[in-house]
Amino acid sequence: MALLDILALGPTASNSIRFLASEKLATGSKPQLTKTFVEQWFRERGVTAGEARLMPDGEHRRFILISGGQSLLLDMSLNSIAKNEAIRLESDTRDRPFFESVWGVARQLT
Repeated sequence: MALLDILALGPTASNSIRFLASEKLATGSKPQLTKTFVEQWFRERGVTAGEARLMPDGEHRRFILISGGQSLLLDMSLNSIAKNEAIRLESDTRDRPFFESVWGVARQLT
């Protein structure tokens, strides 16, 4: 998982980490994202207040809101993190309101 690669570089996940994922990841005969998987991922990292929700299909932004009012923008697909694409830091002034608006309408992962 790409997030594990990023965390291996030294940052830590917040105890109140929130994931937004595509509905497609949690559907089909072999879903890639399940509530059990997320709960185990949180447990392995000592996260007790984390949550994952499914956003409506159509949005495909890949970014991580980090401390200090910044966003880590990921240009590569999280399925192919080794591709030669850019990652950059910028202010979260646009990404944080976007995240909160999508979070508000996203459904619980069940």
